Amino acid sequence: MGICVTKSQNHIVSGSHVDIQAPNPTPPIPPKEEQKAPTEALRKKYTRPKQKLVSIPTDGPETEQEIVPVFGRKLHLEGTPSTQAQSGFEDKKVKIVTENFSLELLGKAGIGYACKKGLKPESPNQDDFCIVLDNDTILLGVFDGHGPCGHHVSAFVHTDMTRLILDSPDLHIAPTTAIRSAFIATNERLKDYCRESKGDCDCSISGTTASIALIQGRKMYIAHVGDSRVVLGRKTPASFETVELTIDHKPTLPEEQKRIEANGGEVKKLPFDIPYRVFVYGTEDPGLSMSRSIGDTVSQNVGVTCEPELREVDLEGDQGSFVLMCSDGVWEFIKNEEAVDLVSKFSRATARQGAEKLAQLAWMRWLHNEEEVVDDITVVVSFVPKV
Repeated sequence: MGICVTKSQNHIVSGSHVDIQAPNPTPPIPPKEEQKAPTEALRKKYTRPKQKLVSIPTDGPETEQEIVPVFGRKLHLEGTPSTQAQSGFEDKKVKIVTENFSLELLGKAGIGYACKKGLKPESPNQDDFCIVLDNDTILLGVFDGHGPCGHHVSAFVHTDMTRLILDSPDLHIAPTTAIRSAFIATNERLKDYCRESKGDCDCSISGTTASIALIQGRKMYIAHVGDSRVVLGRKTPASFETVELTIDHKPTLPEEQKRIEANGGEVKKLPFDIPYRVFVYGTEDPGLSMSRSIGDTVSQNVGVTCEPELREVDLEGDQGSFVLMCSDGVWEFIKNEEAVDLVSKFSRATARQGAEKLAQLAWMRWLHNEEEVVDDITVVVSFVPKV
């Protein structure tokens, strides 16, 4: 969440062992006037052929499903913008892009997800995600949009970046090259997309985080910009060890602040605000609370970068471990260890229920601490593939 939201310093509810009940959805609130969606012709130019929008329940069979084969992938699903106002904690609409899909297949793969609309009446759900299985390759992504057009930006970025990575000739010979190139190219293509949208989508003060996990055999490649954190729940003989795989890109990190200041930016905290933000020197704009992102062209003019931080992880011996990727709607009030402890109570086959429970806990923490404000919440969990 890159925009300014005042947060209280109230005590955080403790313990993930509590029996969590699903929160009561809030009634939909008509959104304030917002940016018009880009034209269909422009969407088609930059994205894949149109897929059917579907709504998949947490339990039970999928509904309104239409299977559309694209690229012959075994399993591919991703978030898509809603066409109408949504209630608080309502599920993100999902696109299915695969030859054969079922919740059972997702469970067999040990993958679960939850993407929930927060309590921000002026904004639709700006979070997005992607899950792709292709033979021995798993690609996971979490994207947290921010700013007036953050939902348009995250929708474009997650689709475009996924395609660029999967279509890269370097995917299997130099995975980090494929991923890094996709981050840089997507940032440029987003700017072209916004210019051609004639004001319908603007990334000058709107952008998104991007966190990618690419698993190939016993190797995992992590890349990220922003604060959609990735952790590993590493199985040990006694329990689970928590390993943080990404560092939130805050502008106060020494190297990040040095780069920003060298490019004419300023890192400061405004009165009555909580996070430090990036500003054009001597002004109070634009006020981005992270040092790396996709989009945010005004901030990129003063040192914010789309250059991802990359990490390679050896998964040898990690049978039973899992990767957990979440937007900061989860991490704002939940520590890494608590999240891993909660998800570890679920099996490979019930990974989706684990993702739902973590999303529910995050929702309750927001209500306890903020009462009337809840950020969008996204959880993607993937157990390390069986050999």
